[in-house]
Amino acid sequence: MTETTQEDRNRSAHEALDAARESATLAAAEFVDAVRAVLEDDHWPSQIGSAIDLERVVTLSHKGAWQIYRMGHAVEPLAELSNMPGSTTLGQFRRGAERHGVEEAALKRLTESHAALDRRMKAIGGDRETFIEMVAEWRGMPASGAAAAHCRQAFRANRHVWGISAKASFATLWFVDSGARIEAIRLRGMHGLTAARRTVWDVYGSQDPDRHTSFALADNPLEIHPLLPAYCRGVLPRLERRRSGGWTHVRAHFEAAGQIAQHSLVFGERVVRDDEPDEQDWFNLACSFPAEYLQVDVIAPIRWEPRMVQGGLYSVQAAERLDPGPQKIHSAATEAFEQLPLRAACRSNAMADYPAMIASIAQGEQLDVASYTLFRLTCEYPPTGSGLRLDFRRNVDSRDDRP
Repeated sequence: MTETTQEDRNRSAHEALDAARESATLAAAEFVDAVRAVLEDDHWPSQIGSAIDLERVVTLSHKGAWQIYRMGHAVEPLAELSNMPGSTTLGQFRRGAERHGVEEAALKRLTESHAALDRRMKAIGGDRETFIEMVAEWRGMPASGAAAAHCRQAFRANRHVWGISAKASFATLWFVDSGARIEAIRLRGMHGLTAARRTVWDVYGSQDPDRHTSFALADNPLEIHPLLPAYCRGVLPRLERRRSGGWTHVRAHFEAAGQIAQHSLVFGERVVRDDEPDEQDWFNLACSFPAEYLQVDVIAPIRWEPRMVQGGLYSVQAAERLDPGPQKIHSAATEAFEQLPLRAACRSNAMADYPAMIASIAQGEQLDVASYTLFRLTCEYPPTGSGLRLDFRRNVDSRDDRP
């Protein structure tokens, strides 16, 4: 008996995937041709030149008519599978065509090709939505709108599972122009935070100072460091500090008060790192609780010639091990970094006070805002338990020639 090696198994899997892609392409093309043949049949009372025409003649819903029309005019059948109608819509289309005298052979081809394509999609992806995401990846396209919808559904589910959620969450890393050492202001905050039941949650974390030194920001009472009470709103939950695994966490105790007692918590500290600066830094940000909106700001001196490269969303377990590339989780909800003025407004109404907070911190820390630039990334409904990998680059030599 010949033993199958891992290389043989890998080769077989690649060959099977290639065959599956080819069969799916053929099945999608057959269904598109079948839809087109019915739409172009001579028995219709008038030419169907738009989805509106189809909606009127067949008495379909607007969405159903749009799906049928798009599929019938698809140039790349696989690319249009997000518009593939379900069995109910297809049945309505078939009955309407039958009433107008479209031949049975064309209608049979329509039904059979739809069923064959549906079987192919489920055989390859397990379900239609997963297969559509696979097609987007095959074609090198961003994730479909289904990914954003699933993120919203996951947010709602996690909000009930964990009993806590926030309207907005933000993380800000502000590199300070202080000569040869690496110095930065770290800010972390949550706005519109509500609890549906009594719960305990870690709301801030920082590594123990083995490679860096932490200082309180100006006008911040040291006894509640790193909380910034001047920028907090609403009810302040009971907070406690704890150490675990080389990290110091701030843990909050929330009551089941919902919208009656919303919380807006902001934390911050000034950190000085002891190691030598490099031209590139990686940062991992964990999305640890359900939030409708996430904003990540990186602020750096203009003269550093800073650049940001988005690393993408990862699972938290893999964040330390993955490099940017094909392994990252593409999310339709995540945008690329934008370079903006330091006082740029936020997209979330829950963060209306954020620009004023940045200006106040700059004044307290005696920083010239005109000397800094802002890179911003926003994400709607970031998946709870994921991590965001950020790549910050700078011109190292530019820091040593300050006047």
